[in-house]
Amino acid sequence: MAQGADLPFQARSTRGKVARVTPRALSASPLLAFALAGCLLADQKPENLPTLTGSAGRAQTADGALGEATNILGRLRELAVESANGSLQDTDRANLQVEFGQLTSEITRIQQTTKFNGQKLLAVTAATFAFQVGINNGTFDKLTVTFGGVSLTTLLAATVGKATSASKTIDLVDAGLGKIATIRAKFGATMNRLEITQSNIQTVGVVESDSLLGGSMVLALFT
Repeated sequence: MAQGADLPFQARSTRGKVARVTPRALSASPLLAFALAGCLLADQKPENLPTLTGSAGRAQTADGALGEATNILGRLRELAVESANGSLQDTDRANLQVEFGQLTSEITRIQQTTKFNGQKLLAVTAATFAFQVGINNGTFDKLTVTFGGVSLTTLLAATVGKATSASKTIDLVDAGLGKIATIRAKFGATMNRLEITQSNIQTVGVVESDSLLGGSMVLALFT
């Protein structure tokens, strides 16, 4: 970034994220001066974008946990198909049910323990979080992301101890796989959007002010 006497602000990206706005800029347009300084505070490194990295971290954590749940559901389906086979004895199905029960308990554990900053991400009830991605308080300065809504209650109560119940469980597992796939697709879209948002903030911030630089436009490149 060019340096010069006409630059209306000074900023440095540090762990404390300090920005100093010159008296000249403050007297000309306090709001615009601090807005531009706010742009600088978002530059350079991803770690200087705590809101964006935090929201992306939430989505990545939730998606990773759902990936594990998907793997478990794949195994549950295998157990259900095996149990539905008419050639098995009741003792065989009982053994399959032991593993089935352990795996459904693990899904419950994943749902209960997958958290970010103490907040559950895979609860049965969905919750929406608003993340500040801009420097103002406008509609487009916030990005909302929904977490939770992972309702697998019926599936988690299913069994494979009998051939008839195992056949029904196959359909329940398929429904669960479809539900999780939909949620993961949303997380993937969210992470892609956050990457674009972060790249946009890091790449360019534009502030126009007649009072600050005599009618010229300030183009601050953050690379």
